[in-house]
Amino acid sequence: MAGALVAGSVGCTPIAERPEAAVRAYLDRIVAGDIEGALELDGTRLAVSEVLLTNAAYRAATDRITGYRIMTTNVDGDEAQVRVRTLQKSGRALTRLTVKRTAGRWNLLPASLGYIEIRPGPDGLARTISGQRIPDERELTLHAFPGTYRLEGVSTGDITVTSAPATLTGFGSHSGLVPAVELTAQGKERAVGAAKAHLDACAALGDAARGAECPFEMDTTEKWWTTSRWNIERAPTFTVSEWEPECDPPGRSSFRSAGCWMVDSDSVPVTFTASSPASLGSTTEPVDAQLHGWLRGFTDSGAGFHAFPTRFR
Repeated sequence: MAGALVAGSVGCTPIAERPEAAVRAYLDRIVAGDIEGALELDGTRLAVSEVLLTNAAYRAATDRITGYRIMTTNVDGDEAQVRVRTLQKSGRALTRLTVKRTAGRWNLLPASLGYIEIRPGPDGLARTISGQRIPDERELTLHAFPGTYRLEGVSTGDITVTSAPATLTGFGSHSGLVPAVELTAQGKERAVGAAKAHLDACAALGDAARGAECPFEMDTTEKWWTTSRWNIERAPTFTVSEWEPECDPPGRSSFRSAGCWMVDSDSVPVTFTASSPASLGSTTEPVDAQLHGWLRGFTDSGAGFHAFPTRFR
């Protein structure tokens, strides 16, 4: 009966002689946790990436639809709009479901599902939401039925990601998830160590540091030396930023919204020493150089540090 609050039951699909029958068959399956069956009824076609549109993912969610009330039905020829109020612990929501009559039978058209936007997290963490594995490295938009879906927490020796929920109340709603990411003391130490190792490697390159993601370079158009190296005259101090979900390093726009930690050194004096068999060697006056870089995660071999070439002045 229209206006009655029902808990829902699952059984054989009723013959949809009225638009409400098609809607009840659909909502009964959702209440029972059978969203795959509901999707079959409304003809929704799924992409492989829609990992939350499975019975396993929905049953792992909380705050699911527990009941519904059919409010009104407006029939216009062979199409009907059924206004429904759904019930969840987080609240009630109104939606309109469209039903179309074909060969005397009312069939539900695909419902407008809600979606969750998940910002990227660090590499290599094997993130999961509602028990489903999702990629680390890019922003995701996942469609889902009403409910609360939890991005599960992850802890390694270097990184801690705090568990976070996303709630969809009613159909067509949306929610965002920005991972709360922190480096452990060990992670910060490894990040700084990777940046320092990169700077030391740049120094050892000498004139080959030109164009090698190093913060200094030497003009070699009038090169007379056979060996060279850079001398870092003072140990730099490094800082590591908080996790930046919208990381957009200068000159690397392809990494927009990939998320990263920025790692920077303070400005340090460096000199360039060059020598050849015919010369005792020569060292330039000090100039200031500063290392700027970023990282997205860690491997067994260390932090994945990347530097931006920065010409000194």
